[in-house]
Amino acid sequence: MNATSLGTIVKKSVGWSIGLSVLMILAGFLAIAVPQAAGIAVNLLVAWLLVFSGAAHLVFAWHTRYLVVPAPPHAGLALAAI
Repeated sequence: MNATSLGTIVKKSVGWSIGLSVLMILAGFLAIAVPQAAGIAVNLLVAWLLVFSGAAHLVFAWHTRYLVVPAPPHAGLALAAI
């Protein structure tokens, strides 16, 4: 990368960073002004994150169900000694 393209990338990044910062400040003021809506929004965000992470976990478990290596027979004794 030369200096000109790096400078252009930095200028674009700074512009996006300032824009997103202003947007987050406005969202913060809105959350303070209307806490019920902010609570519902956070609740919906967490709920969808749980749905997607549960689905991803199910897909992972489904694809690796035959790759599980059984524990050695002495593994329980090692845990009991702790």
